[in-house]
Amino acid sequence: MKEIIGRFQGMVRIGKVAQRELRFLTQPTTQQSIELVNECLRRFTPWDTSCAVPEGFDPAEGVSAFSFSGADPDSESPIEMNRIHAILHPDCFSRLVSSLRFDSPETRLTVPQFFYSEDDTPRGDRFAPPTLTEEHYLHLGRTQEDRARRRKAYLPGQLRVSVDGVEITSFEPDRFPRVSFKIPATANVIEVRGQDAFGELPLATVLVSYPDIPPGGSLKDSVVLEGGQKLAIVFEPIENASGEIKEAGVELRYGETQPIRATSLLARRAWLGLVDITKGRREGSAGFTPGYSWLAKTGVSVALVLSLLAIVWYQLRPTQTTLPVPTQVELPTTPDAGSPSPIHPAPEPPGGRRSPTTQPVHIANTTWDKDPQAVDRAIRIGERRGSAPSVDISGPQTKLLFALPQVDAADQKYLRYRITIEAAEKPIWERTLQHPGAGASRRRPVLNVEFSPVDFPKADSYRMRFEGETQSGWQAIGQVSLRLVSR
Repeated sequence: MKEIIGRFQGMVRIGKVAQRELRFLTQPTTQQSIELVNECLRRFTPWDTSCAVPEGFDPAEGVSAFSFSGADPDSESPIEMNRIHAILHPDCFSRLVSSLRFDSPETRLTVPQFFYSEDDTPRGDRFAPPTLTEEHYLHLGRTQEDRARRRKAYLPGQLRVSVDGVEITSFEPDRFPRVSFKIPATANVIEVRGQDAFGELPLATVLVSYPDIPPGGSLKDSVVLEGGQKLAIVFEPIENASGEIKEAGVELRYGETQPIRATSLLARRAWLGLVDITKGRREGSAGFTPGYSWLAKTGVSVALVLSLLAIVWYQLRPTQTTLPVPTQVELPTTPDAGSPSPIHPAPEPPGGRRSPTTQPVHIANTTWDKDPQAVDRAIRIGERRGSAPSVDISGPQTKLLFALPQVDAADQKYLRYRITIEAAEKPIWERTLQHPGAGASRRRPVLNVEFSPVDFPKADSYRMRFEGETQSGWQAIGQVSLRLVSR
C-alpha cells in the first residue's frame, strides 16, 4: 500500500473500514474497469507460459501441473511458473475459482478511485493510443532543444535525487562533490534534477539493472551534459546471507570538464568551505586561535580565488583595436533659407522588424477553436510537473493551440481568461476573453493564437502568461516560454 501511495502521489486516497482496517477509496465497478483489469493481468502474466487448469477440473484430484515431489529446488521452477500463471491469467484464475465454488473474481473486484487534477475522465483507450502527428514530433524536438540549451548554461545549484519518482536526498555541488545513499532491490529508475530560472531541469536518468552488475563488483556510469557538467554514478549491490540482493549502495558525483568552469567550481567550494569553517569556529569559541592546518586551508582557498580572478580577467580584458582612418566625405551645399528642404520619410528597418519604441500593428490574434479534436493537438496549460514548456515562433505568422482548464483547484469555474505576452518581463500585448461557454462539458476550451513575430520588439526572452477569473478573483493558470527563430 505504501508503494502504491508513493507511486501515484496523492491521486489515490485511503479510508478506514471495520476493525480500523485501511482500504483504498474505490470507484463503482463497471464493465470497462473489469476489461481494463483483465487486460492488465494478461500483460502481467509471464510470457511463453500456458494454462495448466483444465475446464471443470475436480479440486479433490488436484492439478498435476502444480504438484512437485522432488528435493532439488531448481527443478521446481517450471512448476512454480505454472502456479504463477494460474494466479495472474484472468481466464485460468476464473476456472480455478469456479471449480472451487467461490464467487467469480469479477463480482469481487474493487478498483481504486483516482483523483486527477482536471477531471476523473480517462483519456481514451490506453491500449490503442493515437498515432503521433508531425506536430507532436516537433513539440518533442523543441522540448529537447530547450532543455539542451538550459543544461548548457546551467550552473550547479542544489541537485535533487529521486528513486522511482520519490525524492530521497539532495546535495549542493558547490559544497560537496558527491552524495551517497541506498536504494531497495525493487528500485527501477534514478533521476537527478536541478533548478534554473525557468524551473525544474532534468539532468540525468539512470535505469537500475542489477543483472548488469558483475558478482562481487560494482557498476559505474556517467554522462556529460551540454555545458561540460559531468554526473557519475557507482552502484554496489548489498547481499544478504543467502546471496540475494537486498539493496544497493549508490554514490553520485558531480564535476566539471571545462577548465574555466572546473576552476570556478573549485574556488566556490574552497570559499564556501572557508566560510563554513570560520563560522563554525566563531560559534564554537569566541577566543579561537587558528592553527597551522586552518591557515593552510585558508591559503589554498585564497590562492584558488586569485587564480580564478586572473583567468576571468584574462578572458575579459579589453584589447586595443586600431580603428581605420574615416573616409573624408564632401558635404553638399547648404540650400538657401528661402527654399525649404524637402522632408523625406524614415526608411523602413531591414527585415520589416520595428523598433521597440514603435507601437506594433499587432502582436497576436486570438480565437476560440470549436473543433472537438483540437484539444488533442493543443499545448495544455495548467498544473504540470517540471518546467514551463517552450515553443518556437518564426516566419511572418505562427499559429499555436493552447488548451485551458475549465475549473481551478477548488473546482470553481473560470469565467474569463487573460493572456499576456511579455518581452524581457515587460508586457507588450494583453487580451481578456470571455469563457467560450462549453456548457456542462468537462473538455478544455482551446484557444487559437496567431502570432506575428515581425512585430515583436527585440528582447532576450519572451513569455506568455495565462490567468483565469473565478468568483474569487484572478489567479495564475500557467505560462509558456516563446523563442523567436530566424528562418
